[in-house]
Amino acid sequence: NGGNLAMNNAGNSQDGYVTEGALHNWSPTAWTIETHVYLDEIAGWETLIGRDGSTVAQAESDFYLVNNGIDDKFRINIMTVGGQRWILDGDVIPATGTWYGLAARSDGETLSLWLDDGSGYIQIGSLDITAQSIADNALASSALNWTFGRGWYNGGFVDHIAGKMDNIRFSDTALPPSEMIALNPAASTSIPTVHLTYTNGTATVSLVTLMNRSYQLQTSPTLDPDSWTSLGEPHPGDGTEQTFTHSPGEARSFYRVLVTP
Repeated sequence: NGGNLAMNNAGNSQDGYVTEGALHNWSPTAWTIETHVYLDEIAGWETLIGRDGSTVAQAESDFYLVNNGIDDKFRINIMTVGGQRWILDGDVIPATGTWYGLAARSDGETLSLWLDDGSGYIQIGSLDITAQSIADNALASSALNWTFGRGWYNGGFVDHIAGKMDNIRFSDTALPPSEMIALNPAASTSIPTVHLTYTNGTATVSLVTLMNRSYQLQTSPTLDPDSWTSLGEPHPGDGTEQTFTHSPGEARSFYRVLVTP
């Protein structure tokens, strides 16, 4: 939820964009575009994901996933290969200072918006787009840059967000909500792996951590229940390894990992 490598924008010239690669000329008939977003403010237009330009010589860009400046709701606004523009507003006004999972999805017949406030994805809006064929409802194909944290309008860079974005993903399929990136993923139930190595008489124990669950490593020279010693303080399950080093004179034969439920 943005604790480590999120994009943090102050609402001015900060943004991200893709100038080349697989997303250029990306024109699927079925697709899902996701992001996690945390807005510091919701006054005015704030574009989360957009395109730098218009393939049909309009002032509006070919794509906006945006918090709109009309009633502060999330909006998807797309141009299709068939020349039709589809616009859908969700029915939720987000709160500032709150993380949300947001997904825009199309299967070629229905355009929809999905929101996760931490309790799972729910649909917050849908639009029937069967006035065009599925093929015509594919996203407009072009080499226009994809943008993150700002939009484009009438030749200018506009609508920078004030807030954070994380976990941006493009899929060329209409994902079910169970496969969208959850805002609060369930804790792993896998067993942690302990690596024990000896170098120059020094024992080093590296523990591969569990995400979202803290753990503590204990050691003992025997299996006597009263002989276990904790190595360090409980360590948060943040995806990093924790390493413990023992002096040559310390007799240690057994190790165990205590994981927070």
